[in-house]
Amino acid sequence: MNVGTGIFSLQRDRQDKSGGIPALARNRHSRMTCRPMAPEISGERIVDMSDTCASQLGLVHTIYGNGKGKTTAAVGIAVRAAGCGLRVAFIQFMKSHDSHEVRVLKQLPRVTYFSAGPHGRVRAAKGSSPAQARHAVAGLEFALACRETVDLMVCDEILNVPLFSPADPPFSHGDIVDLIQSRPAHLELILTGFACPDAITDVADYASVIQEVKHPFKQGIHARAGIEY
Repeated sequence: MNVGTGIFSLQRDRQDKSGGIPALARNRHSRMTCRPMAPEISGERIVDMSDTCASQLGLVHTIYGNGKGKTTAAVGIAVRAAGCGLRVAFIQFMKSHDSHEVRVLKQLPRVTYFSAGPHGRVRAAKGSSPAQARHAVAGLEFALACRETVDLMVCDEILNVPLFSPADPPFSHGDIVDLIQSRPAHLELILTGFACPDAITDVADYASVIQEVKHPFKQGIHARAGIEY
């Protein structure tokens, strides 16, 4: 299992937006210059790309809402894909690498996990800190760097990045649209988060809403290890 941590040289330049991935660099909301390095991807693909479980890849999933189960659903698809012999990249945005599913993902053949390190809680009133902004951009750079060499990519919580600093986000919903539209034809892509704007659902193939009906948090039961994280 390969775990990427901080392998990119991050460049945040408000003036020069001409470098890196053209589709992202041209986006008027983007404040980053991406020059990603190709990461080492775990495991060998064990199916021929003409096989049934690989020949119809290339769709985009959005899993969002205020209910529990978005990351859980993404982990399940990632495990299923790895079991089918596909190569998977599982990238967590706005999260540290200490949630308990990570222990399992690291042990799975053909799964490459990435988190840029400790993240900490984002307070909406203050927006993302500079360290949290770098965390988000590093995750996007990793996604851009490995998308040619994996079959399924999970971008867990990527939809939340523009929500917590709407006036000055590390990257925008427009950048996420660019990530979708510029993906390789074979890449199955999963995006999760609290909300998903029409601009993203319009270019997605699946739009699944996880809606809270009841949640024990409102009864004073806080997140539990092994269940919520």
